[in-house]
Amino acid sequence: MHVPISLAKIQFIALCDTDSQVTIMNENTYRSIKSQPLYPSQIIFAGIGRDKMKTIGFFHDSIAIQDITLSPNIHVVNNNLIHLDMIVGMDCLRKTEFTFGKNGIQLRKKFHDILMHIINDFDDTNPVDDPSHVVN
Repeated sequence: MHVPISLAKIQFIALCDTDSQVTIMNENTYRSIKSQPLYPSQIIFAGIGRDKMKTIGFFHDSIAIQDITLSPNIHVVNNNLIHLDMIVGMDCLRKTEFTFGKNGIQLRKKFHDILMHIINDFDDTNPVDDPSHVVN
């Protein structure tokens, strides 16, 4: 499913791909956002066409998708490898709760932090003195 995303105050369309393990951007898009320099990468992609391709490198930045901000490592590949601006992979999607429906993909932020806060606030300072309700 295609979604509008924002990166470095630039809007473009990305493909959300549950079959891609990492987030990928083509070189033209990388140059257009004027991001920081690339870090070297040893990742080799297989499954995009028949050839195995190595990334040019990667950078770390924040992307906004449907009011959710994520901070993935974004791997840059040659333009001939993908014609899309960007593919959002499972490294990002795993941090959300997403559903696919007739209106496209819907993303929501996971709320594990809130749940942990509720668990930590549980009041156990007044334990029950009568353990008769406990079954052995």
